[in-house]
Amino acid sequence: MCIRETENQVYERDLMVFAFKQAEWKRERKRLKDEVKKLSKILEEKQERIKEFDNNNINDQWELNNSNHFWVLEQEKRRDETVEKWKQLYFAIKGPVRFEKRLCWKTEEQEMLVELKRELKAKEEIIEILQSKLAKMEQQESKREREMDILRQSLRIMSHKRRAPKLGQRSIQ
Repeated sequence: MCIRETENQVYERDLMVFAFKQAEWKRERKRLKDEVKKLSKILEEKQERIKEFDNNNINDQWELNNSNHFWVLEQEKRRDETVEKWKQLYFAIKGPVRFEKRLCWKTEEQEMLVELKRELKAKEEIIEILQSKLAKMEQQESKREREMDILRQSLRIMSHKRRAPKLGQRSIQ
C-alpha cells in the first residue's frame, strides 16, 4: 500500500507541475500574441509612411525630369566617358598586378602544402600507433576470454565431480 501511495503522490505532484507549466504557456502565448499585434501595427504604419513618401517622390521626380531632361542626358554622357577612361586605366594596371599576386599566391600555396604534408605525416603516425595499441588490446581481450572459458570449464568439471558422488551415494543407500 505504501508504494501506491508514493506513486499517487508523485503523480499528483507531476499533475501540479504540468498545470503550472500550462498556465505559464498560456501567459507566454498571450504575451506573444500581444507583441505580434503591436509589431503588425508598427509595420502597417511604416508601410503607409513609405507609400506616402514614394507618392511624393514620384511627383517631385516627374517634375524634375521634365524640366531638366537635357541636363540629365548631358550628365550621363560625361559619366559614361569618365567610366570608360577609368575602365581603361584599371585594365592597364590590373595586368601586372595580377601577375605579381599569382607569384605571391604560389609561394603561399607551396608553404601551405608543405605544412599540410607535415600534419598528414604526423596524423598517419598517430593512426599507426593507435592501430598497434588496438591490436594489442584485442589480443589481450582474446587471451582474457580464453582464460575465462578455461576457468568456466574447470568450474563446471569441479562442480560436476562434487555432485556425482552425492548422487552415487544416494543410489547406494
